[in-house]
Amino acid sequence: MTRRWPLWRRDEPGELVRYVRTGALAGLVPPKVRLPGRSGAPVQVRVRQVFEAFVRAGVRYADEDTIGAAGVQQIRPPDQVFHRPGWANCLDLSLAFSGACLDAGLHPMLVALTPAGVATAGHVVVVVWLRGELGGRQPYPLSQPVHSAPPAWPGMGLRESWDGPGEFVAIDVARAARPWTGANGPAAEPPVFEDAVAAAARMLAGSEWTWRYGVDIGLGHDQSTSHPLPERPTEQVLEPPYHRPVAAGERLGPLPSIRARNRIVPFERREVFDALYSWCLAPETEPDAGFGTDPATEHPRVRLALVHGVGGSGKTRVAAELAHQLGERDRWYTGFLRAEISARTTTEREPDDEATRWLAGVVGPLLVVIDYVEAARPETVATILATLSTRRDRTVVLLTARHPGDWRSTLDNALDKRGVRPELFPDSHLDALHPNAEVVYRRAYRRFSPAAADANDTPPELPPRSLRWTTLDVVMLGWLAAHHPHPLPADRSELYETILGREFDNWNADLVSRFKRGASVAALRRAAAVISLLTPDPADATALLVSAGVRDLVSLAPGELADAARRFLVDTTDGTLAVRPDPLADHLVVTEFTAGGLFTDCLAYLVAPPPAADRDNRSDQLDPIRAQRLVENLTRAADADPVAAGALAADALNRRPDLWPAALSTALAQGGPFVTPLESLAARDDTPLPLHTLARDIPLDHTALRSLALISAQHVRAQVDMDDDAEQARSRAADAWDVLSSRQSKMGDRDGALDSITEAVDLRRRLAQTNPAAFLPNLAASLNNLSRCQSDTGDRAGALDSITEAVDLHRRLAQTN
Repeated sequence: MTRRWPLWRRDEPGELVRYVRTGALAGLVPPKVRLPGRSGAPVQVRVRQVFEAFVRAGVRYADEDTIGAAGVQQIRPPDQVFHRPGWANCLDLSLAFSGACLDAGLHPMLVALTPAGVATAGHVVVVVWLRGELGGRQPYPLSQPVHSAPPAWPGMGLRESWDGPGEFVAIDVARAARPWTGANGPAAEPPVFEDAVAAAARMLAGSEWTWRYGVDIGLGHDQSTSHPLPERPTEQVLEPPYHRPVAAGERLGPLPSIRARNRIVPFERREVFDALYSWCLAPETEPDAGFGTDPATEHPRVRLALVHGVGGSGKTRVAAELAHQLGERDRWYTGFLRAEISARTTTEREPDDEATRWLAGVVGPLLVVIDYVEAARPETVATILATLSTRRDRTVVLLTARHPGDWRSTLDNALDKRGVRPELFPDSHLDALHPNAEVVYRRAYRRFSPAAADANDTPPELPPRSLRWTTLDVVMLGWLAAHHPHPLPADRSELYETILGREFDNWNADLVSRFKRGASVAALRRAAAVISLLTPDPADATALLVSAGVRDLVSLAPGELADAARRFLVDTTDGTLAVRPDPLADHLVVTEFTAGGLFTDCLAYLVAPPPAADRDNRSDQLDPIRAQRLVENLTRAADADPVAAGALAADALNRRPDLWPAALSTALAQGGPFVTPLESLAARDDTPLPLHTLARDIPLDHTALRSLALISAQHVRAQVDMDDDAEQARSRAADAWDVLSSRQSKMGDRDGALDSITEAVDLRRRLAQTNPAAFLPNLAASLNNLSRCQSDTGDRAGALDSITEAVDLHRRLAQTN
């Protein structure tokens, strides 16, 4: 399958017929839209039905210029017109309309027009023959597949209006799309078929438009030579920037009210938002070379931006608003990449090829938000960027993260290996507190307050900034001030406990209304904490709450409580359950769990369930996805309390050493509470960690895992048999000394690094004497490292001697190779 349609060259109008596919709209238009097929209904009836079906399909009009260098143009396939993203210009719509006409047994012709005095095509309409059917008994009166001038319309000619005489009718199909009117949205009234006919007739008969060419689709169409439809994903690739609006009368607790992507509190602009918005729309500075085999085209470099800040600073809201405004104002396709596409697992999993290839083929500007990018494998993100870098239109990838840690350098290296050179926006740190915090607070209060219409209604004074509030905290304070006129909390912990208490009140109200009984705060708190730690799939919620002992705290059946949780907590891009916003989940994790007890019960949930056909043979093997979720959630919770999260991480690895792959992959990207437990695990005699691999592969400049790399290198060196004179054994020993030297140097142990590299050089001298062809290159490399270590310890003369010998060896090697 192809990922995109080939470019169409505007000097080959006859090729347009290859972009028309019959049967292509089935399954793409909404279920309420019925397209006509061949039937006994009059031709005039079917023409109108096709147009009105296009109106109901809700396509948005994109009047962007998709003409490229040397007169080439991109054409949207039907799935992009009617399904995702749902944008189309006049040519896209007219080609799709022609295909629908063929399906209905109608005979269409595509006509391109230019405004008077303009050299390029400006608009496209469709002319349909009304006297007979496609391939019917009545012979079609025209014979040319391409008309460079208007034909002499046979019979009574071209109709000037729908009710007028004539056996041909022209239709401005673009009128079926929702017109673009800027920030105020589409026109209030739906388009009328008669108006579309009258508009097209004026273009063809008047003097303001000039005929450029007509392509008779009915004569020239051959399904066997039409371009095959590009592949398209079965599921949505990008989540909309904002979730659905709250329905009138819908009961909301504080958590849904304050979530960034629920868009209840109006957005207050920030400097970084304005800078990002301008940068996304700015002209290209350095386009890449042509793509594919077409030397006449260029494509823009993919643009990459990072916004980082503590949980609650407003990163997700900035990203959502940027995506929303680019989509609504500027006709971009925007959204949040589904989490499972970029998810990092303990396996070397590549991203969803179908999804990313489809994104690469989307016509028009594109903004992809990867939220909480620390939870993605950098190599996976690099693969996604490499695929998107082949796009023909403006492409921006916006990353959000709490910290620009080691994952960022790993991503840069992975991009470099793939030859991807993104245009970079300077990494942007978002201050924890919005600079206009008072405005945010008042906006939140007025949005939530029942008395907001009263001009004299004012919120209580916002607590002082010295308490280190975040933007999210200010929104929560606005919610509390509106709903509970008591003294506002004095610190973050009190604020979070108060908000959670109000949320649990809302849960209980729902439970009572549905099951006639509620639950204790202790039970609801435990359920929320367990779900926050493990973010289960909704189908697993009941079993998880049973294993966590929630049934001991409540008279409700675990399934009833799980059902309530599913109603309140499904809010993630991968469909898992979670308490959101994140800082409240972090607070629950570090306050509700201690080592042992309930935490041990949660660890039991990580074991992979047996197949349905083999329920009696339960293994003790961890489910890698569940393990990854626990590790990532604990790592995120460390921002709330690093000591508590560290103790839980240590307990987890102590009880389940096989958790190490998830712990290691997360620590490589983010550092966090599993770093120290991993070091302790590496020091054990029975460690399951692959020490040789860690000593060799942890990047030398890695900040979080330097000590783990050193511990691994020391163990590897200690395991080498120094008394074995075998060539391979001595080579492994030299490698171990060399790696240990590098690790010691990075930890600041200059003397130890010098001793280790000296051992490596001595071993490699002996090896090179007996087998120079195999070991001289390694000796030269070790001498180079020896010179560096000698220089670091102040032995400049020795460093000069060593590097001189290394250069001499390289000269000798270069002469033969």
